[in-house]
Order: sequence, then C-alpha cells, then structure tokens
Amino acid sequence: MGAGDGIRAARADQVEEVLAVHGPILGLSAQRARELVVHATARGSLLVHVAASGQIDGYVLVEPQGLFGRDLVKLLVVASSARRRGIGAALLSAAVHASSTSRVFTSTNASNAAMRALLDKGGWQLSGTLSGVDPGDDEVVYYRDARAG
Repeated sequence: MGAGDGIRAARADQVEEVLAVHGPILGLSAQRARELVVHATARGSLLVHVAASGQIDGYVLVEPQGLFGRDLVKLLVVASSARRRGIGAALLSAAVHASSTSRVFTSTNASNAAMRALLDKGGWQLSGTLSGVDPGDDEVVYYRDARAG
C-alpha cells in the first residue's frame, strides 16, 4: 500500500486512535486537542492515514475557510514511527484536493525545518511570516492553489 492509499475522512469512533497519534508533540493541551479532533471529525474535515495494519498513523485537520475565507491546514501529524514514508506529503495533498476553496493555507514555526522542507518539496508557496505568535520563533505562512494538484 502506498502512502496515499489509506487516506479517508475520520469516523467518530476513531477519535481516541487519532488522539493517540497526536501525543505530546504539538504543544496543545489534551483537552484542546480533543476539542479540535472531535469538531473536525463531526464536520468531515479530518483526514486520517490508515496503515496496512489498520492503525491510524497520521492525520491532517483542515479548518474550512479558516483564514480569510480560505481553507487552512491547521494540524498535520504523523506518528514518529511512521515518518519519512511520504505520509505527511500524501495527507497534505489529500487536504488540497479535498479543499472547498481554490487556495489553501498552512503555517509552521520558522524553527520547524522538517515541515518547511515538506511544504517546499510539495510545491507550497511562501506567503510571508508573522511575528509575535510564538515569541522568538516566527510563524511562516504558506499557500497552495487547489487547482495545481
């Protein structure tokens, strides 16, 4: 199975499994992560990658029209044991293809070299930076046109 073969919308009965992938890496409280995942699952804007084993090993959470009326990739998480297999790229691509708007945005901290490299490799364009979101670590904003694939 390729990295993109097992991507589908999350079901309500998968919330706990999605949260297990989340782990402590995002700096969100467990309660806030649960709220985001439950809400996105209910509206159909949480895509999961299901491994050949049947376990969820990554997800992408999209906030429809979350940035100036454009879809926003709010979270991209791949289990540490499943990284470097193309899952993150496949999830981002699926989010773009499923977009309700013609342009999709996302952001990451300037210090997150792995995510910035993934976005650059995936054809995302630099939109700009925001200072003051995380003191000492600017937020770097990217976009991708949904029509570009």
